[in-house]
Amino acid sequence: MALAPRLLIALVVCIGTLAVAPRASAQVKPEVRVAVDNDVLDVGASIHLSLTVQSTEGMPQNAQIGATPGFHVRGPNVSPSQSISIINGVRTDKQGITATWSLQADKVGSYSVGPLTFAIGGKKYETNKVTLKVVPKGQAPQPQAQQGNSIFGPGFSPFDPWKGLIQPFGNDPDDNAGNGGMRAPQGPATDPRLALDAPRGELAFLHATIDKPRAVVGEQVTLTVYLYVDDQTSEPEFQDVHEVTAGDFLKKPLVEDERSLKLVGYAEVAGRRYAVQLLRKTALFPLKAGDLEIGPMTVGVARGRNAGSRESEHLRVRVSEPPVSGRPPGYTVGDVGRYALTAEVAPRTIERGAAVAVTIELSGSGNLPSALTPPMRPGVDWLEPATHEKVGAADGLHFGGQRTFAYVVRMKQEGAIDLGSFTLPYWDPDTKSYGVARAELGTVQVRPGSAPIAATEEIADPLPGLPGPRANRLGVRPSASHLADTPLFWVGIAAPPFAYAFALGAHAASRRLREGARRRATSPEAAARARIADADAASRKDDPRAALAAIVRAVEAATVAYVGVNVRGIAVDAVARALEEHGVDSATAHALRDTLDACGNARFSPEGHDIDAARKRWVDTQHALGTLARIPRGSA
Repeated sequence: MALAPRLLIALVVCIGTLAVAPRASAQVKPEVRVAVDNDVLDVGASIHLSLTVQSTEGMPQNAQIGATPGFHVRGPNVSPSQSISIINGVRTDKQGITATWSLQADKVGSYSVGPLTFAIGGKKYETNKVTLKVVPKGQAPQPQAQQGNSIFGPGFSPFDPWKGLIQPFGNDPDDNAGNGGMRAPQGPATDPRLALDAPRGELAFLHATIDKPRAVVGEQVTLTVYLYVDDQTSEPEFQDVHEVTAGDFLKKPLVEDERSLKLVGYAEVAGRRYAVQLLRKTALFPLKAGDLEIGPMTVGVARGRNAGSRESEHLRVRVSEPPVSGRPPGYTVGDVGRYALTAEVAPRTIERGAAVAVTIELSGSGNLPSALTPPMRPGVDWLEPATHEKVGAADGLHFGGQRTFAYVVRMKQEGAIDLGSFTLPYWDPDTKSYGVARAELGTVQVRPGSAPIAATEEIADPLPGLPGPRANRLGVRPSASHLADTPLFWVGIAAPPFAYAFALGAHAASRRLREGARRRATSPEAAARARIADADAASRKDDPRAALAAIVRAVEAATVAYVGVNVRGIAVDAVARALEEHGVDSATAHALRDTLDACGNARFSPEGHDIDAARKRWVDTQHALGTLARIPRGSA
């Protein structure tokens, strides 16, 4: 009987152990290591402080360095990692990060940096502080081994940031004992997405990729350049860096600091292991249609017999315009992305002659337009806006942000004035469809003002020529004579048969005249003359965009009318050859080709347009069109 209570107690202890075990396993402390290049350094020198965390409870986040007295800090550069281990049939998944800060010593002294902090699953952890000593210049001990220089400064080597200094820590004093001293990860796994068939150079090489081979004008193409370094050798010295050339693209960086290397993983290339670093990540926006080239990035490697230049691949992107079908009115080629407009108008009640402030915020992804077209209303003057922008890499992948336009709008007409709305049509490359961003402005109440309306500000009469209002009623209108009381009545009875015959003949003659006039009015020659007249009129105005568009239409209509060539459906590079095949001399053909190319580039250039350049372009084009009109028909 005495044994029964002991068995009962043992059973309760086992059940309690089983119940507590899952809870204990759910509180596994993260593996942490803190490393620094050297704990003694010269004043003005820089070191790298690194924090590596691995956890089975989720991805570590929000790494912070804490207090840094006596140092100027840059960073951090954060690299994520994942690992899987299977021991005795038990699989363990770990997620981790490596955060690296650059610390430059400002003054001599002994300083405590930190504690470094991070969070996992909402729980915050912190390390012990790191003690660093700053001595006068030239008194710091020299490192045991000289590290190679990276592209972005001497002494930085992302492949050996630890320098043998490991410092365990925890969330409380017991954490250090629990961790028992951290060890560096043994052989991080290679990423198959970074693997290549063969290396592109000895020791180190560059590899460039783009996220899409086809795009439309204005659509983001993401260019990524990686640096591969053989992991089995010490890092070579790099020098003489030349950036990617992409003259037909607008370039925007997608990383905050292009001077810092970021380790993205390891790759196996032809049986050897390479450390892969992110060198450049750039958003490219094509400015025109065609097969556009992206030139290579080059880096010099100084390392014995393996010295030489390394360059990335030559890349091409086939660029076209968005489809014409379904294109909304007012769309400008190059407005590609996903946009949204918001508006704020204040105040809503003013006196005539005063002004209201209209603030338009354009946000979204893509290359945001640099200008908007305000709605036009009688008696409303829109002044040039003040523009502010906050653009960059929104999520590390897409370029975008916000652009704000602050307008001052003068109200010259009394009453309830509807300001209309701002609209911005765009092409969405994700949904392959057009969209329209819209912001309604609403109504402004304009009270009578104290100042008289100037003569130049009087509201125009919408129906000119009408008689004025009657002040008095008219008298009785006298009765008119009737047709039956005159001889004309009897003449009219006899006239219908003759009038019928005359009307038939006149109708037939009129129909023939109308058909002839219609044929002449719709002929290619008439269309060409009309387009040339439109271009001539547009060049006299101050709208360079409209002038360039009118010049292009005039050239397209003239080539159809005079030589039977529709250049609208021909690539710009092939225009001259097509015209020469139809009897156009080489000088005129190349002049027309250059006109189309120059007008297209100027219309979609982000730097804007020059009306004087557009007028000069039209004068030169008129000479070419005159030569084109004198070519005999059928000469081809």
